[in-house]
Amino acid sequence: MTSKLTLNLGFRYDLFRPTVNKKNQISWWDPIVANPTHGIPGSLVYASPARRNPVETDARDFGPRIGLAYSVNDKTVVRAGYGILYTAGSAYRCLCSFAQEGFSASNPLLSDLTYTGLVGYLAGTPSSDPSYHMTLATGWPDFAFQRPPFIDPSFDDGKGPMSFGGFPGDGNNPNIQNWSFNIQRQLAGDVVLDIAYVGTKGTHLSSRLMNSNVLPTAYLTDPDLQFVATNGSIGHYMFNNISEPAIQALSVVQVMPLSMGTVNGVPTMIHQPFPTFQSLWGGGATLGQALRPFPMYGNDSIQNNGQMEDQGEQVGVSTYHALQVQGRKRFAQGLSFLASYTWSKTLSDAESLFSEFSGFTQDFYNRRGEKALSLNDYPHNLVVSYQYELPMGKGKKFVNNGGVADKILGGWIVAGVHQYQSGPPQMIGAGSNPYWPYAGAKSFVNRPNVVPGVEKKSNFILNDTWDPNGIPIHTDGSACTTANPCDLTNAVDPGGRYNYGAWYNPGNSTTSEKWTHGNAPRTDAAIRNFHYYNEDFSIIKRTNITERINIEFRADFLNIFNRTLFAWDQGGDQYGQIIGGNLFGSGAIGGFGHLNLQSNFPREIQFGLKINY
Repeated sequence: MTSKLTLNLGFRYDLFRPTVNKKNQISWWDPIVANPTHGIPGSLVYASPARRNPVETDARDFGPRIGLAYSVNDKTVVRAGYGILYTAGSAYRCLCSFAQEGFSASNPLLSDLTYTGLVGYLAGTPSSDPSYHMTLATGWPDFAFQRPPFIDPSFDDGKGPMSFGGFPGDGNNPNIQNWSFNIQRQLAGDVVLDIAYVGTKGTHLSSRLMNSNVLPTAYLTDPDLQFVATNGSIGHYMFNNISEPAIQALSVVQVMPLSMGTVNGVPTMIHQPFPTFQSLWGGGATLGQALRPFPMYGNDSIQNNGQMEDQGEQVGVSTYHALQVQGRKRFAQGLSFLASYTWSKTLSDAESLFSEFSGFTQDFYNRRGEKALSLNDYPHNLVVSYQYELPMGKGKKFVNNGGVADKILGGWIVAGVHQYQSGPPQMIGAGSNPYWPYAGAKSFVNRPNVVPGVEKKSNFILNDTWDPNGIPIHTDGSACTTANPCDLTNAVDPGGRYNYGAWYNPGNSTTSEKWTHGNAPRTDAAIRNFHYYNEDFSIIKRTNITERINIEFRADFLNIFNRTLFAWDQGGDQYGQIIGGNLFGSGAIGGFGHLNLQSNFPREIQFGLKINY
């Protein structure tokens, strides 16, 4: 625009098309389509020429971009920019085997030892015909089962199918808004300094936050659905059979339609969500099942991995704000370096492109409770890299001559990359879920309650005496034994990073508190994992053979100081973070807060030799 001001304008339009099956052999659970068998919403839907995929194509992905640069003077430049980027949502990707309900089947063969060792026979007997034994000549006993497809909207009744975009809004594609403001200044000695503010906001991210088929939270705390047990503790009717007189008398059941069922084996008109509810679920026809949003379905039966899933869900959000400072020196006088420091904060309620890894949602009716520091929140990150050619040898300040001295003393280079980073926040799980299988993401990941004002780190962490191999011992230093066991009143845990007294599990309560969700945040900055420190160092020797050919020998020292970085017990993904030593459980001493694996490699030294020409 002027000699000092440059303006860049851009525009991008993205149109992503959902994945379809050539022969329309896919299916999905749709929460809106009425189930023809039961007359209530929630049905398995099969692809057809009119609807080949559960989502509608998002045609609104307009991505403007703007950038400007202003030269204050010959050594200072100010830059700013903004843009929106889109990518395909989860429902647009391959549905693969998860979307084959009604189109796939197995033909199990029972173990059969009758013909063990008999040539020509394969072990196994179809349960439908004990006299039949499969041979290579007779082939697979296809008469023993019905061949797919099974085009029946009620095919998955009594199970837990997946949705792949059947919920409203699932067709929205994720977008990231990026903005930045940067000041760049050239300093003495060919050093350039950058100071920038960088921000991003993610919208419609792949998530696992919304209710699929979870008992509404209001029913957990409803006093009309609680009772006093014989031992004086407060119980909940959700586990009681729908046919019990006490359950039939509840107001939430009285509003259900009347249909024929059984009470103690006697045909009786009872209140139930739909006429075949009791026969469909048998002993599992409980109040909790009846109060699910879609009572014909239970928990996930595709992966057997918690509550039913909508793998096309796109409601997650994230924010990232950072101060980024960078200093770099162009190669001159044998030296170049790059030093980058970031001070940042990342908040999110969705942790992954794959909704399966997008968070252990505690309350599917309270999304606000899931937004917290991201598992990828590293407030401080410093990375320094450098290369220095020693000033010796031909053309250098010292030993500036050829011959043997140049061959021996010239061509030496030292280089390195050092990184120092904060640890990520941790997740604390209660270790139990008293409402399972009707509420909560999984059977073990509800959160505990936080005890206000209590330090969450153990004394062993605070006074730097934590022992990764530590086990509980009595306060007098004696070992825990069967005759003299350790507990929270008489022992300490040198291997625990956390203070047991900072949390308690409401699921262990005998009061109505048992039926409330814990108030601990999804992630907690007060109990971050250990910092990441690493230094890699290299020594390089280049020896010129001719003007065009040289031999380079190098020695690389990875993790040169042999630092040990302790890891989560179960791998290091989100599952490892919450399962590995972070389950509070009953509060019994030992295990909670332990780390016993190494997340980095010990020192490695490697040598290399190459010829450059």
